[in-house]
Amino acid sequence: MRVLILTNPGTNSRGLLFDMADGLRRLGHDTLHLDLAAIWHLRERGGSPEMVTHAFAHLVREFIETNAIDFSIAMWANGTLSLPILRDDRGRLTAYLDTLEHPHVHVWWDAPHWFNNGAVLPAAAGGLFASPRQLHTINNAYTAAEMNKLLGFGNVLVMPNAANPDVFHPLPEARREYDLVFLSGGGDPPPTPTMLEELAADAPDLERIRRSVAAGLAPALDRIAAAFEPPARPRIRRLLDALIELRLADRHQPALRHFQQAARADAALADAAALLTRAPERYVEATAVIRTIETWERPFMVAFLSRHFRCLRLGNQSYADWGLRGDAIEFVEYHRQSHAYARARFALNVMRWQDDAGLNSKVFEITAAGCGCLQAYREGVAELFDVGREIVVFRTPAEARDLLADLLRNPGRQADLIAAGRARTLAEHTWAHRMQRLVEAVRAMKPLATEVLPPRRAVPDERRDALVT
Repeated sequence: MRVLILTNPGTNSRGLLFDMADGLRRLGHDTLHLDLAAIWHLRERGGSPEMVTHAFAHLVREFIETNAIDFSIAMWANGTLSLPILRDDRGRLTAYLDTLEHPHVHVWWDAPHWFNNGAVLPAAAGGLFASPRQLHTINNAYTAAEMNKLLGFGNVLVMPNAANPDVFHPLPEARREYDLVFLSGGGDPPPTPTMLEELAADAPDLERIRRSVAAGLAPALDRIAAAFEPPARPRIRRLLDALIELRLADRHQPALRHFQQAARADAALADAAALLTRAPERYVEATAVIRTIETWERPFMVAFLSRHFRCLRLGNQSYADWGLRGDAIEFVEYHRQSHAYARARFALNVMRWQDDAGLNSKVFEITAAGCGCLQAYREGVAELFDVGREIVVFRTPAEARDLLADLLRNPGRQADLIAAGRARTLAEHTWAHRMQRLVEAVRAMKPLATEVLPPRRAVPDERRDALVT
């Protein structure tokens, strides 16, 4: 097959698309690239954004037809939103590539709930992402269910992340001078006094922290309930309190399952759950607020472990207010991250708080690079790796400290785990493996519906931008 890769500016996300293209070529498919940077630059410079968008659409159409492209891929909604969006007389939205009957793959590296601060949600409700000619990939079944059942997405493929072994590979000549390396990320909060108290403990009480955060969520929950009609507000507010308690009891269950549990327990809450899940923007807002119970976890974990091991931080967030210890490298390009992993025996991976399940690409990249992976527990991790033999999984800071210390004292076990983790990734978790499944899914997609619709008109760029920004 011939595949068009619509590449976006950036570092990691751009590198990920090139890794997917590499996986496709390893399977014998042809890949061609169009860079979205130029069209974005022209639209930002002023003039007529609508004219630029339609000129780009003409270029894309000519490119697809001239090169006999079978399907295209873009990160998130970048491909769809860089082209015209059409609206029919019923108010339903259609992507430009759908009008060409051209299959297009949206790679949702993160849940679409958070893309551009949730701005795609109205477009999803308008049917923009429901076409049978579109395929959406996400790394876990729970988010896929939310996308498909609640948010208006059509074909959703559960596709775990992976690694490119040509980019992430061991460097035998490197000197492993650190015990642990980790990547910092944006958006992590400063510590509260309670968090700093627990950070100094030998076995931090995470539940104390979680309950202290939950106690401060009442104003945000009140605002969500106030968005509904007055008769429904008390029931919505009771539901939100019930969801908080369910989250505190079991943080690893997905939000949608907590809704189902609350509804089964109380008929009044079932009605409130139905109201909230029928309002996608309110549902996303509510689950985001509830998930903030864990916003502090990543900086807390790295700060705690830095008190016990020689650590190297990668990235621009210093965590100075967390009392982080160790050395730092401000920035490492995506294709050189193996060099950073090669400086430590283990790498830490703590997922972002916004998602309930699924693994980011780091666990695959760390293992492919020949570094031991110290992974915070996630639902589904045991389906991808043999825990304890291929990677190390922990649930608490004290457990992470003890597991890592034990492995550092046992070089033989450490070497066996690193070798087994790398072997598993090379055998099952490369982008060639994922692209094989993706191509099969594209080939299985249904053709466009033949229903005759009223004439469609282009959504002007200023109104179009209001939908998605």
